[in-house]
Amino acid sequence: MNWSSASYRLDELERMISFPCVVRLAEGFCSDSESKGFSKDDIIGIDSKLVLHKVAAHFANRLSCPRPTEDEYDFGYERSSEEILVPLNYKGKAKVQTCTGKTYTTVKGLIADFPRFAKICRTLKAISADDQPINLPGGTTIELDRIFPGRDTKPDFVCINLNVAGKPTYAKVAVTERAEIRSESDETEYTIKQVMGRLVNASHYL
Repeated sequence: MNWSSASYRLDELERMISFPCVVRLAEGFCSDSESKGFSKDDIIGIDSKLVLHKVAAHFANRLSCPRPTEDEYDFGYERSSEEILVPLNYKGKAKVQTCTGKTYTTVKGLIADFPRFAKICRTLKAISADDQPINLPGGTTIELDRIFPGRDTKPDFVCINLNVAGKPTYAKVAVTERAEIRSESDETEYTIKQVMGRLVNASHYL
């Protein structure tokens, strides 16, 4: 095979050479995983360029004596210094550690943690799907969905899903409302992409 006299970085190949192509490595690359390492003069075929999005994460270690503090809820874990990168399209499932049983006195405080499920402990003012004011009674279980930004002088709203007379519906609650709401457990198994969707939803507001 006749090789070009010039050498290119991998990120330059797409601009310089059309895919698919065959290349010979001018430098090796060491990796902890044998499948991800290459040696000098290895010959590889490149079919196409693929952008793989990854999520940066840290391993978490369980604390021996977890306890809540005045300003934050202690999940019982501490973050290790070791960082890992998880592909966003990883198909494995995970459960989200929630602050089960934590009571919030404001809607703004609730969406700061953004648990998926919560229970209203006392009557909460809301707006129905047809934009009418309603009162959600204590004991109602809700599912947090997303944040709606307010317009003009109106505050932001959190969209919630709930059952009314056995029928699923949704309502909006202003983030400025006072409340007594308790977070509920969430046993759902999520993909990494679904987890990020919920976390980013909450972080956009914060």
